[in-house]
Amino acid sequence: MSTNKQQTGFTLVEMLVVAPIVILAVGAFLSILVTMTGEVIASRAANTLTYNTQDALRQIEQDVKQSAGFLAVNNIALDSGGASSEATTNSRQGFNSDATAFTNVGANGPMLILNMVATTDNPNSLTSQYVRLVNQPNPCNTGQGNSVLTYNIVYFIKDSSLWRRTVMPSSYTDTAYRCETPWQQPSCAPSYMSGRTGVFCKTEDVRLIDGVVASDFILEYFTGSASTTANAVATNGGATAAARQSALQSSTTVKASVTARQNAGGRQVTHANSIRASRLDNNSSGIATPIATTTPAAPVVTVQPKTAAGINIQWPAVGGARTYSVDYQVDGGAWNTLQSNQNVRSLSVDNLYNGASIAVRVTASNGAGTSTYGVGTTNI
Repeated sequence: MSTNKQQTGFTLVEMLVVAPIVILAVGAFLSILVTMTGEVIASRAANTLTYNTQDALRQIEQDVKQSAGFLAVNNIALDSGGASSEATTNSRQGFNSDATAFTNVGANGPMLILNMVATTDNPNSLTSQYVRLVNQPNPCNTGQGNSVLTYNIVYFIKDSSLWRRTVMPSSYTDTAYRCETPWQQPSCAPSYMSGRTGVFCKTEDVRLIDGVVASDFILEYFTGSASTTANAVATNGGATAAARQSALQSSTTVKASVTARQNAGGRQVTHANSIRASRLDNNSSGIATPIATTTPAAPVVTVQPKTAAGINIQWPAVGGARTYSVDYQVDGGAWNTLQSNQNVRSLSVDNLYNGASIAVRVTASNGAGTSTYGVGTTNI
């Protein structure tokens, strides 16, 4: 008796025919999946880039409206100095985290430099007031008409990103210099701020857009909001800073154009946008110039003996001074350093001896220089 055995599955020939078809189908599916994923990633990156660009331009518009004028070079002096002065001076607020000046045109690319008036609160707050300067010309309690404290906001390109930096004068915390406490705070590069405490800058620069090079940031200045002809001198790299400043002072409107490029999902995403913004107060450019920093006067030093063969030293604040250095001398001998570049105005010295003749000398310093000695003497 014979039996028929039925076999299921593919024969070798059928496998050789079907396998390539299956591989091609899987490959096509994976290709479509990769393409769709790339398109989703690129679409999300494009949306983010569009939002960041528009947000940056809105920030520029807001700052321009509140500004007192456009600048060819930052008019807040950047102090020179090394690590020993990082806590008391703005020496690290320049372009390269040093005293390198910001210029609206030049080798470091176009920059939007705004002269701003410091305020006691967020400038958009109804309670915000201008910060006034001491005795310029009136005392603080009757300071109507006093000059105001100014600072700079700078938009610049560095490391393929558009940044916003707030540059404050080194004396902005000095109560002998300003009447009210400014709401604004100085910012520095994140690379400089990383791991540092107790430095002049209180916050990091704002990184607005990535994927922007110098040629992608274009600034044009106009004499009015209705003007269609840009002021060529204002952005002429061959013109002097004084000539550019004169052109900028007559300009009330700026057009800022930004093109940002980023790679996402295996392709390049690009977004370009621009905005025109005008200063709200067209007459403010002449009334918000910063008071020039001058070398402070010599401190008036008082030295008094105290019990246990010691002395007390003190002096009132010197207008415009940020730090003080103190030396003392016993019986005409060598000078001993008691304090170097600190904002302390009351000190003491112990462990002297009765009958000693003590001399003390004190200097006051700021970004413009160091005063002559203020001298005090006493006998124990």
